[in-house]
Amino acid sequence: MRIARVTVIISIIFLVPSLVWLVVGMFGLLPTSHLSIGGSSGERTLASVAVASCIIAAIACFRLEKESNK
Repeated sequence: MRIARVTVIISIIFLVPSLVWLVVGMFGLLPTSHLSIGGSSGERTLASVAVASCIIAAIACFRLEKESNK
């Protein structure tokens, strides 16, 4: 149960800055070009981090809920 809580916290720590940088980068206030990996743009990399963080947090929350109902 402790691992799931830590996983949720770490996921949120990755989620918030990546979403802020993504939105600010879309308005052109922060550069996202140096985050490009391979042929994909920096916006795609930031969005991938945000989506992965959401998925990992959802799985960890499911585990927490499942363990708390026992």
